[in-house]
Amino acid sequence: MQKIQKLLILTGLFIVCATLPTFCDQVIAAPFVLKFIDAETGRPVPLVEVEAFNGLRQVSDNLGHIAITEPDVAFSNLRLVIRGNGYRYPEVDLLGERAINPQVLPGDCMQVKLERTVAAERLYRITGAGRYRDSILAGRSEQHTDNWLEGRVIGLDSAIPVVWNRRLYCFWGDTLYPDRLNLSGSGGMIDTFGSPDPEVPLKVQYFMDKDAYAKPMIETGSPGFVWIEAVIPLKYGRHGEILVARYVKHKTLEEAVETGFAVFQTLRHKFSIIKRIRSGRHHKSAHAMPVVQNEKPHWAIQPWEITAAEMQSFTNPDSYFNYSCLEKADKKGELQVEGRQYRVRRDRHGRPVFAWVQGGVGCHPSQQKTLRQAGLLKSDESWLQLTEIGSGKTSPDFSGSISWNNFRNRWVMISQGHTGEIWYAEADTFTGPWLYARRVVEHDTYNFYNPVHHRWFDRNGGQTIYFEGTYTSFFTRDGYKTPRADYNQVMYRLKLDHPHLRLPQPIYRVETSPGRWRLLSGQKVAAANLWSKIQQIEFCAFTDDPGSIAGLQPVYDHAAAGDREPDLRTSKPDMRAVENVSEPVFYSLRNASAAAELEMSADLVKAESFGLVFPATSRLLTLSPEIAPGISTGFCR
Repeated sequence: MQKIQKLLILTGLFIVCATLPTFCDQVIAAPFVLKFIDAETGRPVPLVEVEAFNGLRQVSDNLGHIAITEPDVAFSNLRLVIRGNGYRYPEVDLLGERAINPQVLPGDCMQVKLERTVAAERLYRITGAGRYRDSILAGRSEQHTDNWLEGRVIGLDSAIPVVWNRRLYCFWGDTLYPDRLNLSGSGGMIDTFGSPDPEVPLKVQYFMDKDAYAKPMIETGSPGFVWIEAVIPLKYGRHGEILVARYVKHKTLEEAVETGFAVFQTLRHKFSIIKRIRSGRHHKSAHAMPVVQNEKPHWAIQPWEITAAEMQSFTNPDSYFNYSCLEKADKKGELQVEGRQYRVRRDRHGRPVFAWVQGGVGCHPSQQKTLRQAGLLKSDESWLQLTEIGSGKTSPDFSGSISWNNFRNRWVMISQGHTGEIWYAEADTFTGPWLYARRVVEHDTYNFYNPVHHRWFDRNGGQTIYFEGTYTSFFTRDGYKTPRADYNQVMYRLKLDHPHLRLPQPIYRVETSPGRWRLLSGQKVAAANLWSKIQQIEFCAFTDDPGSIAGLQPVYDHAAAGDREPDLRTSKPDMRAVENVSEPVFYSLRNASAAAELEMSADLVKAESFGLVFPATSRLLTLSPEIAPGISTGFCR
């Protein structure tokens, strides 16, 4: 009897042991899934991070999924803190953190709705490994999902896109593979056949070598970092239109040794160097924009740097037009640049005068910083220094792109703010005045830099725009990188009719006749071609119809025809007594509560008899109405 009992016990143990691995395999094969979506749009949200008490971290993929396969937490509750990088979970737990505590049931899916804290929507990660990892593990992939590691690329830096021959090309900086590093950049074409749709993750077709690695784009014959700055299509004799790149080579991160130019070889899918210049100028990514300057086609490489649209000019930096407040000094000047003496050019009011100078010294933000440190420029004499309307913070530098936008009827800027932030700004002319901005992207202790606006993807006449940037841990959060996603490109969508993108614009003091002036918005100045009559920026206010925004009020000019200066009031004047009462001059904030409702810092406003307005943060008149948008070839709809 005892032998039979032992046999039964041993048989039972054998069955349990044989079954246990199968059960565990089932748990692992059917993960518990979290799906993060935008509460407003219902769209999946990638790059949402969750973290458990024990430091377990996972990040949502392009379809918003996180697949939890930990066998030791199956069928139990798991507290997870949510970090949304511009999104947030609406509830706070007892520890004061935005966290959930779901029961981990293998095979189940929990949908988590997140509130967006900024205007831009994160759409998807363009490059790198694991873009659909968790969706595939959960068996929830979709038709456009791909799991092939194209070009063996797991990470890359800073996109330089360009439309050429009706195709979208893109070139990047340092490129990472599973087993090696490429310091000479990579490139590829974006699949745009049929009807290109930026709402769906772009598919990159890398230019690859014989071993299926994304090949280096520019080889200089010696070690170093080779970074492409700008790529421009140019007409070149019988060759038609060719693609030409400007690059900078660094011996080390701190030491630049060469600026060069190279032509793209369509059959070899790489660049061939045609000109080298010994130079210590450091690399700075540029997103060139076609413009018309004095009725001739040009390319704006940077906001301070324009070249004629021809090979000879682009490959000769001395021929560039530079936006500068510096002029050459005959004797010892205030500043020495590359062995030449310069001084700050000022008008009769003592204000620095910026102008386009062929072969001059471009006054980019770093150059202006040098001038301020030397006491040659004052704090209110800065160009391209933005003030973020919600926080009052100022931008430390410029890194981004400027494009003309038909929907806003202004130039728009997408640029890097502080670490992990992207700011949006508008201006009346290409060179500004660039004064106030709005933060539209933010990241939780992570970095996001070198944004580029894909203007060829603009929709609804520019009402919706798309931009990408580099998501990376560089310069922040030491010791931690987001698994699989770090050092890759991420696409965002921004709808320009978002109420938070209503920004105060310059209101100009314009001389209308000797000894007489009025206040006009940039649109009114442009319509009457009065740019040369602008005396100063009086302040900044709102110039577009406020629609349903109750916190804004119209301000009218009650001045009669013979009055020397305007008479501003919030009441509509008698049409018989004044020059022009058909519409308001501008709109002011009613009170501080109105500023708070629009999420604008009350510390920035100043009170006037006609309401609250914003001071001009710079006294410069950086106007260039002679620069018009060029023809952008692409896929605009």
